[in-house]
Amino acid sequence: MVLLIKSCSVTPSQSIFTVNPIVTGRADAAQELRDTIVAFWQDYLRLDTPSYLNHFTPDAIRLSGRSGARQVGRSAIQAGMPAEWEAFERPKNVIAEKMTVERAEFHIEGNFATAIYWMAVKGGTRWHYTDQGLVFQAFVKQDQQWRVVHHTDAWSLDYNVSEQKPGAGATFDFDFAYPVKDLTRAIQFYTPLLGEPESVTPTHAWFNLRGGRFILETSTWGGRAQVRKQLPNGYALFSVPDAETEAARLTQAKVKLLSQPQKLGVDTYCVGLDKDQNLFVLWEKDFKAATNIGPTVSGFPALNPLAKTAQQTIQSWLAMDTVTLNRMYAPQGTWFDDTRLKHRGQERGSSIVPALQSVYWPRYDRGQRGIAAHLEAVNFHTRSFGSQYIVSYDMRLTGQGAHPFRDSAWVTQVFNNENQVAHTFIVDNNRSNAPALELDYSGYPVKNVSQARQFYAKTMGLGEGYDDESYYGFWSNHAVFGLYEADPEEDKLPQPRQANGYMSFWVRSAKEIYNYLQQNGSSFPMIPAINDKRGLNQQPGYVQVVATDSEGNVILFTEYSGRPR
Repeated sequence: MVLLIKSCSVTPSQSIFTVNPIVTGRADAAQELRDTIVAFWQDYLRLDTPSYLNHFTPDAIRLSGRSGARQVGRSAIQAGMPAEWEAFERPKNVIAEKMTVERAEFHIEGNFATAIYWMAVKGGTRWHYTDQGLVFQAFVKQDQQWRVVHHTDAWSLDYNVSEQKPGAGATFDFDFAYPVKDLTRAIQFYTPLLGEPESVTPTHAWFNLRGGRFILETSTWGGRAQVRKQLPNGYALFSVPDAETEAARLTQAKVKLLSQPQKLGVDTYCVGLDKDQNLFVLWEKDFKAATNIGPTVSGFPALNPLAKTAQQTIQSWLAMDTVTLNRMYAPQGTWFDDTRLKHRGQERGSSIVPALQSVYWPRYDRGQRGIAAHLEAVNFHTRSFGSQYIVSYDMRLTGQGAHPFRDSAWVTQVFNNENQVAHTFIVDNNRSNAPALELDYSGYPVKNVSQARQFYAKTMGLGEGYDDESYYGFWSNHAVFGLYEADPEEDKLPQPRQANGYMSFWVRSAKEIYNYLQQNGSSFPMIPAINDKRGLNQQPGYVQVVATDSEGNVILFTEYSGRPR
C-alpha cells in the first residue's frame, strides 16, 4: 500500500540488502547474486540507462508494475524507461527513493538462478511515500555476469514480511457512484477520461480504474441521490459480507437507516445516513448466483506441450478443481496473486488450496462449475531455463456472472523438471492509457471532522486513517474514503438526507484534463471548502481541477508532481 505524506526533506537515492538470503543450490554464488541485485536497483535509481540495460539479456522479458507495459528485449525496455522515470521526483537527476530488500530467496543451479525478494521503499521530496514490492527475477550467467532473463514485480502491497503472514489489510472496500440523468451522455463524457467502461446496463455503467470502481447510476435512491447543478452528488457503496447483520448492528448503534436491507437483482442493499446526514449505501454482493455458468479459456498455443500444462493449471484454478491443483503443484510451490488482494503475500505448499478456497475464490461470481469468467491468454511465451521452464502470458479475465468485470494481469509460472509448478505470479495490470490513472480519494462534507471521524472509524468500522488539513482519510483496498470540513451556509454542504460526496481522480496531466473539460462544456465552480481558485489550481506538489461533468455533478482531477505511477 502506498502511503503519501507532504514533506520538505529529500529521500536519499539508495539500494540496500539488509538480510541474508535463504539459498537452495549453490550457496557460494549467493553473495555475487546479492551484489548484482543491489547494483541493478542502484542503476535504476541513478537513471543510468546503459548500466541498467546491461543487467538484462538481449531477449529479456520485463513485466513491471512500474512501467505498466510488457517489454521484450533491451530496446523495448530502453524505450519505456523515460516515461517510467518521469513519474518520480528526481533531485540531482536521481530518483529520490531508498529501496531495502527485507527478505530474499535464491535458487542457484550452475549458470541459472532465480531470486524472489520483498522490497520496502521510502521515497519522495515534495511528497514522501512508502511502498512495498515483491520481485521475481530469473538470471543467467553470461560473460561472468548475472543477467536478468525474466523480471516481474508487484507494488502497493501490504504484507507482514517480518512475521511472514498476511498484513492487516484494508478494513473495508468501497465503490463510488455518481447519479446521472442521461446515462448515454454521461458515458460519452467519461469514456475519454477514464477509458471504456467494463460493463454497461440500461441503468448503470462501471469503470475499472486499477481495481477501483466508479459507477454511473440512474437510480436516485428515493430522491436522495439527485443531480444538483454545481454540487458534489456522489456516494460510497460499502461492501459488507451480510447486509442484514450489518444493518442490525448499525441500528443498535443508533445509526439512521432509511430502509431495511432489500434485494435488487441478486444483491442486497441498505441505505443510511451518517451524523451529518450524508447518504451512504451498504452493498452485499451475492457471488454464488452463477450456478449454471462455467469458466472458459482461449489463447493457449495448441501444439505446445508446455502451453497445454500451463492451460491445465490455470483451468483448474478457474474450475476450482482442488484435486488437479494439488497434483500439479510442487510440495513447496508458491502462489502469488494481487489482482483482488494486496496483503496476502505468497501462499506456499499445502496452504495454497485452502487459501484459494477461503480467500481468493469467494471474490468472484462462481457456481458448481467454477468461476463464471472467460480467460484469454495473450503473448504466450516459454523459455527453457536450466532444469526448469518459465512460462509467461498476459491474462485477460472477463467476468460473465452477475457482477461483470474485466481484469488484466501478467502471469509468470516456473515449472520444474517433473512438470510441476514451482512458482506462480499473477500480477495486477489493470491499467489503461486513459488520462485518469486511478481513483484517488473521495470527500464527504462534514461540519466537524473529529466527530465524523469517530463515527466512521468506530461505528462504521473503517479503522484508523490519516490526518490532513481539515481532512481525514481512511485507506481502503483501492482508494481513500475521506471527510472534509464544510460550512452549510458558505459551501451549501452538507445538504441533509442527500448524497453529497465527490471523487477525485489521479490524472497524468491536469492541463490536458482542463482542456478536455473546456471543450466539452464543463463549468469550473468554486466551493470554498474544496477549492480557492477556478480552473487549473496550482498548489505545492500538485495541480487540481474542480469541474462539472456532463450532468452537472462536481468532480475533481488531481495531478501530483513526483508521485510514482
